[in-house]
This record gives sequence, structure tokens and C-alpha cells, in this order.
Amino acid sequence: MCRHVSAVRKSFYDVLLLLSCLCILALNSCVPQAERRTHSADWKKEHSRSPEREGYSSTIRESEIRAVERAPWETWSDESFGYAELEEAARLVREGDLRQAIEVYGKAQIRVATLEQKRDVAFRRAGTLLKVGESKKALDVVTSFAELHNISLATLGAKEAIIIAFAYEHQGDFEQSLAWLGFADEKLDGNDLLKRQVMGDLRRIVRGFDGATLDNQQEKWRAHPLINQVIMQERIRRKQGGRQLAHSIARWFEPETYAANAKHSTLSERDIDESDSIHAKQSDEFAIGVLLPLSGRFGDYGKRIKEGIELAVQSHTSPDVGVRLVYSDTAGDPQVAANNYENLVKTVGVSVVLGPLLAETTEVVAAEAELLGVPIVAFTRKSGIPELSPSVFRLGATAKNQLEELVSFVIASQRVRRFGIVFPDDNSGKELWLAFKNAVSREGMQVVGEYSYVPGDEESFRGAVSKMRFTGVGAIFVAENLEKAWTGLEMIKKLDMPEVLILGPTLWDDAVMLRGFGDLVEGAIYVTPYFALSERPEIVAFRTEYKDRYGHEADLLSAQAYDAAKLILNLVDKDSRSGTLFRKRLMVAKDFQGVTGKLLMTDSGEIYRKMSVIKVINGEPVEVAAPWHEQLPNNPETASPTVSHSATSVDVAVGEQQFN
Repeated sequence: MCRHVSAVRKSFYDVLLLLSCLCILALNSCVPQAERRTHSADWKKEHSRSPEREGYSSTIRESEIRAVERAPWETWSDESFGYAELEEAARLVREGDLRQAIEVYGKAQIRVATLEQKRDVAFRRAGTLLKVGESKKALDVVTSFAELHNISLATLGAKEAIIIAFAYEHQGDFEQSLAWLGFADEKLDGNDLLKRQVMGDLRRIVRGFDGATLDNQQEKWRAHPLINQVIMQERIRRKQGGRQLAHSIARWFEPETYAANAKHSTLSERDIDESDSIHAKQSDEFAIGVLLPLSGRFGDYGKRIKEGIELAVQSHTSPDVGVRLVYSDTAGDPQVAANNYENLVKTVGVSVVLGPLLAETTEVVAAEAELLGVPIVAFTRKSGIPELSPSVFRLGATAKNQLEELVSFVIASQRVRRFGIVFPDDNSGKELWLAFKNAVSREGMQVVGEYSYVPGDEESFRGAVSKMRFTGVGAIFVAENLEKAWTGLEMIKKLDMPEVLILGPTLWDDAVMLRGFGDLVEGAIYVTPYFALSERPEIVAFRTEYKDRYGHEADLLSAQAYDAAKLILNLVDKDSRSGTLFRKRLMVAKDFQGVTGKLLMTDSGEIYRKMSVIKVINGEPVEVAAPWHEQLPNNPETASPTVSHSATSVDVAVGEQQFN
């Protein structure tokens, strides 16, 4: 008899009502099985990624998987409840004998005593069926259990809902998959890691939709707060130039993935450089993957980051465990990066990955991190990155972080209450505008003037600034890099508004260019993660050591990389080689004082910075507040901790924009 779950309606609560009616619950649609299998096969083919990419070296090294992998829906424990059958099933799973394990789980489901134990075993069995690609049978186990014990599916927990969501995704029924993930999120209470996993899966599915499907799904899910939010964010990302990102999860439904002796041969010698082994034998080492563009258009930026990481590791000492850096060149290609991340995890066995650098590359790798569980610490500053997966952490300072620091300082030290902003009408300008407006609102103050202008149009820029004259504004934020800001700053000067404080973005941190602006920027304030001209001992020591080693000055990218590596090294010990365990350590890591500010870890994956505050005094940028000092010694300004960024050239500032 063909049974099916009804189609999802606009309101998620309609779905819950339908799911509660067991009479209409089932496993498959009434579509003939042959047609259903074809759909699944087509989807699998479309989303799969070939291990043999054009340009890959034919010289291959093979390496065994270090442990049997766990599927992304495999959230249950291996507790046996005292039953030999469950111990045997767990052993069979570890050994990769999944079909035999499914049979033993079936026997155990009959043997266990309590309803909760039967429920637990039923879902272990369903999850294992998924691992061999039997999604129909997995759903049948769920439905049969519910019918037998007269249980409404609406009373199931989040972990069971995640299994059901993946089963429907395997069948190509993405609406039901979204519905069950939304249901799982509502069931979660305080489990931040699992909530982030669910959010990552929602984003992964939505990012795989083409434009027409995305429009159709938005209409269907308009009444559901979470799913509608995910779809809206994806639409915004697409409007900003983001591409459809179809990520394969086909491998998780193949038993070969979990075979104990499975080998993977996708890592080429030219893709991986394991030359840096430090202080220990191979067996005792903690392996850190480094995923960067070391060649191609962004190769110079990648090399600066590599230097910062090397410097941190070279100075690291530990009596218990050595550290090995394993480099992988992405060449700026998102698909190459995804392949290389997978190889670093499976073949090398790294516990954490530093990188990627570029936003688009990070988005693709995040999908792999969601599946494999080994955390990445990305250097991009684009917003929304950590939300892609609980395994993604972001070190790049966002516009939100920078402007919250700037506004907080200005309100506390300058007593400004009324703010204005002029910004270019492009994606970068709008991002700064929104972040600034939210930062002011967060402090309970008011933006009394917000005017955009046509990028590159000087007359439009002057017109936007002139509208500020009668607003009673106390500070104007000019959301433009220095090279293009001259026209607006000159107009502020002509308006004769001497009491108005000028604020700038982190991109203003260029001492040479600031000197050329003279009185136009006198008294201006901005923030930066790394102020290269700082006289603080820790910054001076870093700059000196870096220049002695590499023969040139450190910049923001190399300083960020140095801090990222130091942050990781502080968490390394002989018990932390598991990627999943290391991810948890990152989530609860203590605040870290680095050369790019005080890093505050959050369980959302954001690494928030307290930055240095810079004020232009007598034409020179001066650090008036440091990230972990109330006030710098002998400083002419009174300040509270805030933001600072420093670059040694315009090139770095422009480069940071490219990594959005």
C-alpha cells in the first residue's frame, strides 16, 4: 500500500498538524517507485563532486581513514542499556558492517524493555539505514514505530527530526526536509551546537535552489519565521552577486564511506606541503591544515598569511605535543578548496583548518565542514559565514564589529548623541550604512542624517554631505576609503562645521595617505584591529620578529594569521586531536589577547574583537585607546577600550575589501 506525507503548506504549523495525523503519514509519495528512484539518482548525479578534477596531479598518495566516519544525522550515543545486541550493533557500525548492524538493531528493538529504549533503538536503526542509502526503509521504521506505539510524530525530538529531514533530502523532497529541519530547530532548547548544525543544513539546502525554486519556496514558507529568514538572506546574497551553491551530500548515503578499511586517494603531492614538522615525532603531532590561495591572483595575500602562521608556530613550545602545519593551495578556486579541505581531513587527519581567505571559497568549504565536523577558522570578514555551520569560525573583523567598537568609543569619550552617515550606493556602502545605523541604535542614540550618493560621482557626493548642514549632527561617518573620500571631506570643511567630529572606517588606517589630507582629517577617529605604529611592547616585538625573519613589514593579514595560529596553539594538547572535540574547545575558549586586539570567543562562531582606537592628531594617526587598556600611558586622550586597524599600504586595505 502506498502511503505518503502530505505536501508542505505555507504555515509550518499546518505541517505539524498534518504530521500529527498518523493516518496520512508514510514514507514515500504515491509517485511510482521507478520514477522516485530516477529523481534521486538524477539529484545525486547533479550534486556529486568528481574526485578527479581537471588540473589535478596524477601523482597520488593514499592514506587510511583514521576512524570510521559519523554521518551528519548521527547524533545518538552508543549506550547499550546492558543489552549485548546493542553492544554488538555498535561494534558492527564501527567496523563498517552496516547491513549486519541493521539486522542486530532490529533484534535489539524487540529485546529492550522500555518505550524510550525502543524509540532510541528504532532511530539508531533508521539512521543506519540512511547510511546505506535506504531512505524509504528508514522512514518506514519511523512510521511503523509511531503507529505501533500510538505516538504522534509531532512529539518527536530534534535528533529524530534531523534523521527524517536527511531521509527526505535523499529522496529529493526538499520541502519536507526543510519542514523537518524547522521542526528540529523549534524542539531544540539551549543546544547551541545542534542549533547551528540545523541552521547550516537549512542554508545548504536553500543555497542549492535555482532562482525560480528560491522564489517558489519563499512564497510557500513566508509564514515560517526561521525558514523564511534563511530564504530572505539567500535572496540578498544572490542580489549581491552570490551564486547558486549545490553541495553534494551523496557520499553520506553510501556504505563505502563508513567502511573501516576504506581508503581515499584524492590528495596529490602538489596540493599538500607537509614540510613544517616541529618538536615532535609524527605519531605525537597535532596536525593543523592551512587552506590558502598560495598561487594565482590572491597568492601574495595567501603568502602573507602563511608567514604569520609560521611565525606563531615556530615560537610555540609544548612538552606534551608537537605541531605540524600542512599547507594546501586553493589557487582561489572554491571547488579546489572544497576538495582540498576534504583531503586534509580524511587523508592527513588534521584537527583544525586555518583558512580559507576568500568569502566565496569559505562558503563552499563551510558546506564540507558541516559534513565532516573538523573546524575551520576563516579570514574573511563577510557577514553570515559562521551561520553556515557549527564547524565554521570567522576571524576577519566584520563591519558590525568595527562600527560597534567605533560608536561605543565615540559615545563614551566624546559625548556624541546625534550621528550622520554618508555612504556610496553600492554593496560595500550599504553594508557599512546598516552596520553603523544598528550600532548607533544599539547604544540608544540617534542617526539624524543618512544620505547616499552615486559611487564615483563627485557632485552627488557633495550633495549628500551638504544635506547634513542643518541636521544638528555631532559626528559624521564617511563610509568611503581614503582615496575616494577627499571630495566629501572637503565639502564638510566648506560647510564650516567645526564642532562636528569626523569618523572613518578601518580602511583609513594608512599613515602616509592621512598626512596628505592635512586639516581635512584633523581630529578624525577610526578603529583598527592592527595598528602597526603602536608603541605597545607586544606589537613592537611582533613587528621586529616578523621583519627579522621575512625581511619586510608585517601587515594586517599576517598579524591576523599570527593571532589565529596562537589562538589554536593555546588550545592544543595530547587529548585534542579529534576535530569534533577541538570544535567544542574553540566554542568555549577563553578570551585571547593578540596583536590584532582582544579576541572574544562566542558560541555562535564569531570571534569578536576589542580593537584599537586611532585619532588623527597634528596630522599623525595616534593610538588613543588599546584593546585591553582603559587608557594608554601618557596619552592626550581619555578613552575606553575600542577598535583599531592598521595597514602598511593601501594595497592591504584594498585587499581586505576583496575578501568580503
